[in-house]
Amino acid sequence: MAKRWLEDRDREILVSIYRHGILDRKQVQFLHFRNLAESSQKQTACKRLNQRLVEDGYLIRHDLAKVGQYTLTKKGAAIVASTLDKEPDEIKIYKREESSHINHTIAIANFHINLLKSNYIVEGYTSDYLNRIDYKVGNKPKTIIPDGRGFVNGNSFIMEMDLSNMGYKELEGKVANYEEYFKLKYWREQFREKPKVIFVTRSTTKLNRIKELIENNKSNRLAYYLATIKEMEEGFKEGFYKVGQKNRAAL
Repeated sequence: MAKRWLEDRDREILVSIYRHGILDRKQVQFLHFRNLAESSQKQTACKRLNQRLVEDGYLIRHDLAKVGQYTLTKKGAAIVASTLDKEPDEIKIYKREESSHINHTIAIANFHINLLKSNYIVEGYTSDYLNRIDYKVGNKPKTIIPDGRGFVNGNSFIMEMDLSNMGYKELEGKVANYEEYFKLKYWREQFREKPKVIFVTRSTTKLNRIKELIENNKSNRLAYYLATIKEMEEGFKEGFYKVGQKNRAAL
């Protein structure tokens, strides 16, 4: 079989899957085939290209849901490295096989997609497996791993996606760790400005618990924005609840 050359869109898809860890076919379709007029054209073109990238060894297809999901192979990671002008060993490959983790990562990608659908300009978005930040408080090493991270309309943000029954103590710990880290002077090595912190959660009840938790912490230095998963799926039509502000707000 003659060698098939990679087109620009092929490379862009591989980079997207690297940045998100895993994407399903509908997500790839939205991110890279929006220019096609008919939905049937988008679906057919996306399926064909994804299948070719699988057949040529750049992607692995996972059939863990009704819609196929895709991760990089080492061969695909090498293309990402050359595209981003990085060394091959700098490109991490998403390897989580548990469906609960994959569902979480797919939801993190949906946050990005729904921001785009809402006409936000999103740049540099990465999913949790690329977002590890190590720091020290005194001699004690600590770590924070935002679920999502990037720039929205030019401003830094970090995002936490709560699909599970995250307990009050765990939520409290996340808020405390962010506040702690951004009080330390070397946060500027990772961020150009203090980011907006976004929590997306399953229910209004959980949203109100997070709001109460943050408001009770009088030492907050960060701006917090909250939304439910339903509101995310509806395109953030009503905006976000900004802690400390009565009316809903855009990011």
